[in-house]
Amino acid sequence: MRPTELRAAVVGDGGLLNQAIAERLTSERLASGRDLRTHAVLLTVSDGWESDAAHDRHRRRALASGVPWLPVWTEGARALIGPLVRPDAPGCHRCLRMRRAHAREDWPVVRAVRERYATEPEPERSPLLTTVAAEITAHLVAARLMAAAIPSRELTVIGLRTLDVSSHTFLPDPCCPECGGLPDDSPQAAPRTLRPRPK
Repeated sequence: MRPTELRAAVVGDGGLLNQAIAERLTSERLASGRDLRTHAVLLTVSDGWESDAAHDRHRRRALASGVPWLPVWTEGARALIGPLVRPDAPGCHRCLRMRRAHAREDWPVVRAVRERYATEPEPERSPLLTTVAAEITAHLVAARLMAAAIPSRELTVIGLRTLDVSSHTFLPDPCCPECGGLPDDSPQAAPRTLRPRPK
């Protein structure tokens, strides 16, 4: 299949998703320290789960060059695309993780385990990731990038058992250390102007 003409920088683990996306896009495997400014997007692709630290590294590299960043990875029985992080728009991977974590019913238990053991789970390739699922994911990535149809604050989920596709939008988290930006609370920052409001 002929690659889509979009100059993308790809940082990947060489797995099924990485190979499928490289076949779909005109991509270049990026050496560390290479300048990203000649690329339309930085894609980070992993057949497993990536830690916040790895995502932070990729995000900083892309934003320092003024290039959007799009992570693609698997998590259990799902392949995930996004969110597309742009230099000029709030809403990043940390906002997404915080929103997803707080939506879980078992979040207090998960948080207690993480605090007690202070470890991140090891990246692990999903046993459900097949060549067909990787190709569908790559097709979605290429089609949406070419159509500029990936909103900044959207996560696309591909079920690896059923290959169903769904998209989920989220709001930037005001407590996000990367893009929250809540001002400090003070009496001076809360002016009260009282005026009559007759009905």
